This record gives sequence, C-alpha cells and structure tokens, in this order.
Amino acid sequence: MRAVFITVFIVFCVPLALLSSNPWRPSGGRQAGLGGASVGVSDVWSASNNQAGLAFFQTPAVGVYFTNAYFLEQLSTKAIAASLPFKTGAFGVTANYFGYTYYNEINAGLSYAQRFGKTFAAAVQLDYLHLGQGGYVDSQNGSLQNGNAVTFELSLMGAITKNFSVGAHVFNPVDVKYNDYATIPACYRLGLGWFPVKEVLVAAEIEMQTNERENIKCGVEYTPLKMISLRTGFSSAPQLWDFGVGLNLQKFTIDLTPTWNMTLGWSTHVSLSYHFNK
Repeated sequence: MRAVFITVFIVFCVPLALLSSNPWRPSGGRQAGLGGASVGVSDVWSASNNQAGLAFFQTPAVGVYFTNAYFLEQLSTKAIAASLPFKTGAFGVTANYFGYTYYNEINAGLSYAQRFGKTFAAAVQLDYLHLGQGGYVDSQNGSLQNGNAVTFELSLMGAITKNFSVGAHVFNPVDVKYNDYATIPACYRLGLGWFPVKEVLVAAEIEMQTNERENIKCGVEYTPLKMISLRTGFSSAPQLWDFGVGLNLQKFTIDLTPTWNMTLGWSTHVSLSYHFNK
C-alpha cells in the first residue's frame, strides 16, 4: 500500500508543481526534530529559516543538511548555510537543491541581519530561484518549461525576555512567478522559542502559504548533558511525527531526525555544522 501511494505521488503530484512550486523549505536536522518549528530559534540555520535570528547568533559557522523524504531520491533536499556575525548583526548565505535530474528547484540567498539594541532584530534576504524540468515538455509549444526568478524574504525576531523570543518571517510577499505556467507561493510564518528551564526548549509556529491550509508546528528539545540533545515534534499539514537527537562535539554539531508519516512512512534528516569560535 505504501508503494502505491508513493508511486501515485511521483507520477501525478510532481508534474503538478508546474502550477505551484515551493522553493522555500526549512533546513537543519535540529529544526526537523522540532516539528519544523524554526522561526523563533536562533542558530546557523537561521540563514534559511529566519534570517533575523542570525543577529542573535554571534558565532561564525557553516552547515550542511540532507533529507531523503520517504527514501526517494526524487524527493531529496540538499542545503548549505553559513553565518558571519559582526558587532550588531550578521551576514548569511544559504542554498538548497530539491529534486533530481528531471525535476528540481534551486534557491540561493544572501541575507543581512541587523540587531537594534539587545532585544530586537530585523533582516532581509535576496533570493535567486531556479526551476528545472528536464523531463517535462509543454504540449502546446514543445519547449521545456524551466524558469528563473528573483524574490526576497523579510524577517523579525524579538527577545521578549532572556528565555522567551518571538519571530516572524515572510517569503516572496510580492508573488513573483517563474513563468506563466509555474507560480511561486508566498509563505508567512509566526512563532516562538521558550526556555522554561535552561535544559528545555519549547518551539511552536504557524505557517501559511498561498492556496494551502495552515500548518501548525511544535516541538520540544531536552538537553540533559552539554553534549547531547533529545527532540520530538509534530506538524499538522502534512501530519508528521519527529524524533531527533543532537550531538555537540566541541566545534561540531550533528543533528539526526527520523520523521514518520502514517501514510507514506519514514524520512530522514541529517545536518552537520561547524562553529569556528566555539
């Protein structure tokens, strides 16, 4: 039964990306373990998830990320992120590649985050997007419906208290399109990060995309020891259960998260980051 669902998804749903592709995706194994709730969390993956968070992450770092949805190459995502902080802000770089030879989406971005005082930050990111459909030929003119676009992202983060922060992020608010056949949805997210005690992080957010129902995400991270973190999370659309672990090995951090969907089965998320001044 699982194989039937996956086959139907590949055959019918991937070509439908002609109507609405989705080049923005959250990145990082840690964020996957929190149910995808990342807009209120600050780390190197803020370069992709909420660029304003880079202003509160004062460590130069670089990370790589890979996820293989339902163990299918066609639904894999590869991403990189880097942060370069300075006294009152940070620069960020991110790039991700989704898909395979005959259908792929690329998003590359450069961001600037500025902190105002000790409790508030704002950021902007410029994105270059590419849609590649080497296996699709338009029935009317016989041409490949590839596309390129340039758009932007805006984000905010506020530290309400030392242990409580809120974040907001918007991707493609002006509804840029690849071409007449392939649109790019706008994405709006609002969420929080809360440390009720030093060892526990609670993250939650709501995500809304054009022509999609809202997605509620939440997760908990528990760090019993300095070198290990345990996580679990949930998202509602689609319904995913996440269970993750993070290993903090001096300058390296490894995050691994299996994700479960009751219909399609398991996916894996793994990321590795290196902190230069840690």
